[in-house]
Amino acid sequence: MWLFLQIPLVMVVAFLVGRQAICIAGNLTINELLNSHRYDYMRRDDTTFYNRFDRGPAPNCLQFWTSKQVAWDEMYHQERLVS
Repeated sequence: MWLFLQIPLVMVVAFLVGRQAICIAGNLTINELLNSHRYDYMRRDDTTFYNRFDRGPAPNCLQFWTSKQVAWDEMYHQERLVS
């Protein structure tokens, strides 16, 4: 009986952990991942997906795990003024 309950639970938890790991590596929130088509800042002019806050998997993970704070709103505001 326990096996029938544990296998689906382990599969769901593994899926959620994997999705969160992908988001951490891509410097995204789950909301940004699922709703990127709704956010202008997540698209280039040709409507392809673009995450301007992505620094690469290793720096993103390092930033996440070391809690080094970056003022993304100020960075985004400065980029918008330049472009």
